[in-house]
Amino acid sequence: MLKRVMTHFFEWPQSLKALPQTVSSTHYETPSVETAVNALRFADKYGMKGITKQLAKVPRFNLSVETFPTIVHYADDCSDSDLFDECCAFFKEHQRHIRATEKFGQLPPSSVAHLLGTTFDLETQFDILRHAHANGIDFILDPLEQLIIEALSLDTFCDTAKYAWECSRDDLKKACAKICIDNLLEIIKMKAFIDLSPEVLHGVIKLGHEIVMEDQ
Repeated sequence: MLKRVMTHFFEWPQSLKALPQTVSSTHYETPSVETAVNALRFADKYGMKGITKQLAKVPRFNLSVETFPTIVHYADDCSDSDLFDECCAFFKEHQRHIRATEKFGQLPPSSVAHLLGTTFDLETQFDILRHAHANGIDFILDPLEQLIIEALSLDTFCDTAKYAWECSRDDLKKACAKICIDNLLEIIKMKAFIDLSPEVLHGVIKLGHEIVMEDQ
């Protein structure tokens, strides 16, 4: 057991190696949020519940616009649902300021999508993308839309086309036009296709025509 603990200790980043002394010290000094979160990640990985218990309050008591990206990333990664819920409540009140920070723009798009969906009760991936587009959270759009393009099918075509034309997303428009060309006879039988707005219908057909003409 001692060997296992010592092995893990030598894997700690230099900034964390003082934590065992700090935590056990009579004169306890609160570590920075970055240090605490790094330690919590390490403790979560190796099941060190004692460290987790002592440091868990640090992120909660230091949640701010500046520390938010670090804390929400940890909460999402390590499935700390209570902390994640607190982050969602904080984000709802401070979205405009948080999204303007450099660190927020470095978060994984999947984490931001989870944050937006939970915070604002958004039901579908397109609801999340629309919210991001409307609120200047543009850095998540291309990566998440690429996943939609890769999985695009007749079942998802109409919802994708609506979003693509509403939010002027060119790559998605092209993907929709191509699948429409390849599956035109099946698509025109779909009620959801007929129910698309005139703008979207015209856009899909026009772009499809342009793609066909370019290939000739």
